[in-house]
Amino acid sequence: MYKIFLSSLAKKKAEMINVGAALVCTFLAYQLVGLKIRSRKFEEELKLKEIELSERQEVLKSLTESAFLEHVSEKCNERLSTASSVSIWSRSDKSQENIPLLKSIIREELQQRIGDASLSDEEKSNQVVTKLNEAREDLLMQTASQQQNTTENKEAILQEDLRVSSDKSGDTVIKVTKFSI
Repeated sequence: MYKIFLSSLAKKKAEMINVGAALVCTFLAYQLVGLKIRSRKFEEELKLKEIELSERQEVLKSLTESAFLEHVSEKCNERLSTASSVSIWSRSDKSQENIPLLKSIIREELQQRIGDASLSDEEKSNQVVTKLNEAREDLLMQTASQQQNTTENKEAILQEDLRVSSDKSGDTVIKVTKFSI
């Protein structure tokens, strides 16, 4: 039986080579299609990264411009002049006290310029959640203070003024007057 198989294989050797070559070509074509799909995907990711990189370069470029530096120096000067109305001589003695103020000014300006460019997607979503929680707490504090103010106003309206005086004849007179604040 083995000999029959070998003899039929020898007769159809050219056909078997053609079938094998066709299978190899099909396999290679499949690999090429997969490579092209992956290369397109990588090209799209590369374009997105290039756009992101150019945006970050724009931010860095704006930070190195003199207009930004002038803006920050004006803010620092403005805040320092409003923070203390002390003379120039005493201000130079307190230069170490101004460092936290300067740091906060520079941090605010950098955050305003950079924005979310330096944050990952997870950090951005955490920042949004934090801002929403802060806004919620502020709203709760405002409503609590408004409720407290309304109860204080009600109490102030109900206050009475007792005045004890004596009239011309020498009799004691008690006057009760209601007033609101």
